[in-house]
Amino acid sequence: MFSVVDSAGTVIEFIGFKKNSLHIKSKGKWLSKNRISKRIHHAGVYSVEKLTDNDPFYVGLLGLREIVRIPEDRTLSPGMLYLGIDDGVENFEIYTSQNPNATHLCLLVDDMQETIYTLKERRANEILRKPIIGRGKRWLSSIANSDNTTIEFTEAHCVK
Repeated sequence: MFSVVDSAGTVIEFIGFKKNSLHIKSKGKWLSKNRISKRIHHAGVYSVEKLTDNDPFYVGLLGLREIVRIPEDRTLSPGMLYLGIDDGVENFEIYTSQNPNATHLCLLVDDMQETIYTLKERRANEILRKPIIGRGKRWLSSIANSDNTTIEFTEAHCVK
């Protein structure tokens, strides 16, 4: 395990699991059949003060590649970047924000409506936010606890 700090001061921790570790031996054994999602879609890192194309930390040092840039117009500064890992489907969503709690995990779901019903049944004091259609033209919703720690959910397919 090691940690690095991005240019905005966000600590990013990397964990490598050894071949015969307890983590690998117990992989999947504790997952409920009633879980809401089976896969991470992205990790949103929102503490970046200003985004730049070919970011020296995320693209240069970590070797991530640009998947989506918003706006697409390269004469304007990016407001959001989706950066991917070469051999993976999960990605990083890098975004400017003043909100220190905006960093989040986004889980992929098959059916947003069913996910909302399930979240409504299971929540305690968490705030279930109204679903929206995001910039990627997918349904998005999120749930947050009292300190505004957020988990986001997105559908696998775009809205038609």
